[in-house]
Amino acid sequence: EPGGLAFARLERALAGYPDIEFVNKAVGSAEGEATLRVTNADQSSSLLELGRGHLEAYPEIKETRQETVPVTTLESEFRRIAPDKPVLLKIDTQGFEMQVLRGAGQALGEIRWIVFETTTEPMYRDEVLFGEIAAWLAERGFAFRAPVALHMSPAGRTCQFDALFERRADGA
Repeated sequence: EPGGLAFARLERALAGYPDIEFVNKAVGSAEGEATLRVTNADQSSSLLELGRGHLEAYPEIKETRQETVPVTTLESEFRRIAPDKPVLLKIDTQGFEMQVLRGAGQALGEIRWIVFETTTEPMYRDEVLFGEIAAWLAERGFAFRAPVALHMSPAGRTCQFDALFERRADGA
C-alpha cells in the first residue's frame, strides 16, 4: 500500500496477524518514486490521474492531494520474499496494472494465476485497457479464464471487473 494514511489504517486493522508483512510502496515498471493522487475514497487513489470515465461514473470522488511515494517492482519483491509456489498474483492498482506487469521481469515465469482489476473503458488517464493487457499476457503464456467480479457504479454502470488469467500448460 503506497499511501501513508491508507497504509497506517491497514497496519492497524491487521496488526494481530503476525504472518503479514506490510510494505509501504507502490509497484510499477521501474524502481524510483512516483506521485500518488489521493482521493476522498481510498479505493480510487492512483498513480494515474482520474479520467473522464471515472469522473462520470463516480462524480462524488475527487482528488484531494498528492503524495510522493517509493516505487518497487514485482521482480524486486519476488527476489526479496521468494514466495512459495504455486503463486496467485492479485493486482488492484487503479489503472496501473500494465505497469505492474511490465515490472515483473523473470518473476512472471513463477506465477500460475493472475487476478487484476481492469476495464474496457478508460477510468484513469493513460490507463491500459483489458484487451491490450490480455494480449500482452497471452504472448507470455497466460490465458484468460473468467471475470471473477464486476464493479458497478452507483448509477448501475459496469465500470471495472476482476479478470482471472492462468498460465497455459504448454507455456506458449
